[in-house]
Amino acid sequence: MFKILDYCDEFRELNPTEFVEPMIIANIIPSERKRRLSHRGISYREIPEIEFTGGISPTISDHTPVPMDPQGQVMNESKPTHSVSNTNLSIEKLPIPKLSKLPEYSSSEIGDLNDAISCFYQVVLPRKTIREAEAAEVLKEFRGKYNVEILDKIFDLVDKDPTGPLFGQTFARPNRNRLYGCQMAGLNHMIDKLLETGDLGWLGRWQDAGNRGMKGGATVLMYLYSPDQYNIWLPKTHRGLSMFTRVDADSPQKKMSPQEYTIYYKRFNEAAIAVREEYGFVSQAMDWLLWAVGEIKENPGNRSLRSHIEGRTK
Repeated sequence: MFKILDYCDEFRELNPTEFVEPMIIANIIPSERKRRLSHRGISYREIPEIEFTGGISPTISDHTPVPMDPQGQVMNESKPTHSVSNTNLSIEKLPIPKLSKLPEYSSSEIGDLNDAISCFYQVVLPRKTIREAEAAEVLKEFRGKYNVEILDKIFDLVDKDPTGPLFGQTFARPNRNRLYGCQMAGLNHMIDKLLETGDLGWLGRWQDAGNRGMKGGATVLMYLYSPDQYNIWLPKTHRGLSMFTRVDADSPQKKMSPQEYTIYYKRFNEAAIAVREEYGFVSQAMDWLLWAVGEIKENPGNRSLRSHIEGRTK
């Protein structure tokens, strides 16, 4: 958010005779972010994905007056946010964020991380975003009708990259089979509630229903459905986030009750969103970023990480 205001101020300085008003445009804007935007006097606009793909004219929130010219175009738009919804929007021209410092990290480690981030943004992130957009469409198209074949397609789209599996053992066949061992009607109901209600209590129920082998998978589905609203919670993303900020939650690898799982995920997610906004990363980069930040400390010789640092990733 602050980067957007910086861009707006810069544009005003370069164009002192023009009226410039910042406005946030996204497919989904969480309610808490709407409150912060309204408090700061910043307009916002939600455009559902279907309107991008179906040719429907954009609608504007009743609570968000937006100036329009006689041709129906939005007037005085500021530079776009560093956020990419799961559509076919290009991310190739997004600025590549750089880390300046992190507690307990040497300048050499920060340099390596920035090299890896640059490689990831240029090589992996574009295709990752495209695959996740396709997975999200499958997730939405077959709501209430998921079966093994459909869920496999979603998990494969998310996990399979030319660099190797992005989520390690999370979507390995044994974990998938544990999930598919659940009664499919009940699983469909649980996924539907998890995605549609916004009630994180269903995340705890997911674990309690015997999906412990795939409990991280629930947050992947939530992220695919609303990438700006949810983050992927795995032991390695938890570890990476703790390098940026204090996380008042146990790691998901620890045994916890459904209630604790729900509470701790909420705290993790709020902290991850704050880090994402502070450092200017897109939502689709966060799971990889948190993995890399933790990995460079605990396993700096990781082949995938070294490939990103040395620019050999293809």
